[in-house]
Amino acid sequence: QRTVQRFRTAVVRRLKPYGATSKGNAIKVFDAGDTAFNTMWQSIERAEESIWVETYTLDADAVGERTVALLADAAKRGVAVTLVYDEFGSPDTVYTALTNPLIEAGGDVRVFNPLVTWPWKLRTNPFLRNHRKIMVIDNKTAFCGGMNISRHYVSERLGGTGLFRDTHLQVRGPAVFDLLRVLQSTLHHKSCRLIGNVDNYASFDATNGAALHASEQSVFGGPDDTSHEARVQILEENTLHKKRQIQSAIRLAFRAAKSRIFIASPYFTPPTRMQRTIVQAAKRGVDVRVLTTHKSDVPGTVWAGRHVMGVFLRAGVRVYECCPQSLHAKVVTVDGVYGFVGSFNLDYLSSYR
Repeated sequence: QRTVQRFRTAVVRRLKPYGATSKGNAIKVFDAGDTAFNTMWQSIERAEESIWVETYTLDADAVGERTVALLADAAKRGVAVTLVYDEFGSPDTVYTALTNPLIEAGGDVRVFNPLVTWPWKLRTNPFLRNHRKIMVIDNKTAFCGGMNISRHYVSERLGGTGLFRDTHLQVRGPAVFDLLRVLQSTLHHKSCRLIGNVDNYASFDATNGAALHASEQSVFGGPDDTSHEARVQILEENTLHKKRQIQSAIRLAFRAAKSRIFIASPYFTPPTRMQRTIVQAAKRGVDVRVLTTHKSDVPGTVWAGRHVMGVFLRAGVRVYECCPQSLHAKVVTVDGVYGFVGSFNLDYLSSYR
C-alpha cells in the first residue's frame, strides 16, 4: 500500500496531461488468443446497440472470416456495426471480398490510408499506418492490446497457427468511452476512406459515454481483475498531430521506478531518449528486465535488437528471448503498481509514424 501511495503521489498526477484518466474500471488480462477471441466473439453475439472495431490486420482466414460473419449477423439484427482496418496491414482483405457480407448487411466499413486511391493517386505519406487494435461493444465493454484479427494469434483448435504470444485486455467502466473516442478519431481522419454507403459515426450519440464518466468511482486499483477499482489512462500516439503521449508516459514511469521495470517488446530498438531512461534506471539499482522475441515476423528486427543490446547489458539490464512462440506483446510493468498494455512498439518506426 505504501508503494502504491508513493507511486500515486510521484507519478499519477503528472501522467494526467498525457491522456484521459478514469477510476472505477474493471480490467481482465488475456495472455492466450483462444480465450481473448472467444470472449470477443461472445460479446459480438450479445451486442444490442453498437459495435466499433479498429484493427491493423484483418486477415482473410478462419479468424477473420468468423469475426466478419459475426459482425454481419449483428448488423442484420439491427446493431450499428463499424469496422476500420489498415490497408497495408491487411493485404488479404484488400484483395478479397472478405468484408462484403458486412457491407451488404448494412455495416460501416472503412480502410485507413489506402496506398492508391481512385482516381489514381499515390499517398504522400505511405508510412502513416494505423496500428491500433480496439473493439467497443454497446459503449460498455472494450477490448484493446496487441492482438490483430488473424489466425496467427489462436491455436489450431480455432483454426490458427499459434505463431504469436500476445496480450490483450477487456475493459469495463468509464475508460471504455475514452477508448471509443480514440477509435473515432481515426474515423474522421482524412486518410480514412468509407467503403459502402453507411456512416455510423455521423449519427453517433455521445451521451452514453458522458454518463459512463459521470459514474466514476473508487481509487487507485489493486491486482484483482474482477473489482471495479482500476485507474485507467488511455494513451494515444499520433505523430501527424504531434501526440507522443505513450513515449512520454512510459519515460515518466521509468524515471519514478524504485524497485523493478519489466518490459515485453517484440521489436526492441528504443529511440535514444528511451534508451537513456532505461539505462539510467538500471544504473541507480532498479531491476530492469527485457523480454523480446527469438524469432520475428519482420525480417531483420531480431538482429537490429541484438545490435543495441550491448548498451543495456553493460548497464546491468537482464535480457531474455521468448521461444518457441514469436513474442508480439507490448507490456510494461513498474514497481508492481503501474502497467502498460497496448499496440505501441518500443522501436524507432513506432515513434515516427
